[in-house]
Amino acid sequence: MPIQLPTALQEKWQTLSTRERWIAGSGSLLLIIFLIYSFLIEPIVEKMQQLKQDISTETELLSWMQTVVPQINTTQKTAKTTPKDPEALVALIEQSIQQSPLKDSVEEIGLNQQGLVQLQLGSIPLNALISWLYGLFQNQGIPIQQLNIDRTDVPGVVVATVQLGGLNNKQGMKTK
Repeated sequence: MPIQLPTALQEKWQTLSTRERWIAGSGSLLLIIFLIYSFLIEPIVEKMQQLKQDISTETELLSWMQTVVPQINTTQKTAKTTPKDPEALVALIEQSIQQSPLKDSVEEIGLNQQGLVQLQLGSIPLNALISWLYGLFQNQGIPIQQLNIDRTDVPGVVVATVQLGGLNNKQGMKTK
């Protein structure tokens, strides 16, 4: 079924030589191919590449986590018990903060309704936060009850809310 063009366009088409018709037809075909590639194929290919990159990143993270699990299990077995008094726990955590890279990032610290120490941390390097939390648990036996981390526009820098305290393994929390 031939394509019906408006009358003015049909007349213009008829006045073109065969060579000009081939050039116009080929150009139109190339334009259609370019548009299909630009708006359909290329976004799909880019999304697939992004998903492959995400899988690679997640696989690396899983591998790292699997290597850290034995260390965490060992640490949990040897961790000290946390202070029973919530105020003593706050004081211990504040002292630890003052000796760490977090001291300039703490926006808020206090006890929540469950008796856990809650920290609101501003921009801080993720590695420094993780190292501090790991050291706090390993050296003081203070477990993390809840950790919310949000990324910032700066790579490797995060903002976080942390709830610390409560029961650790030596005080009766069961691990799987």
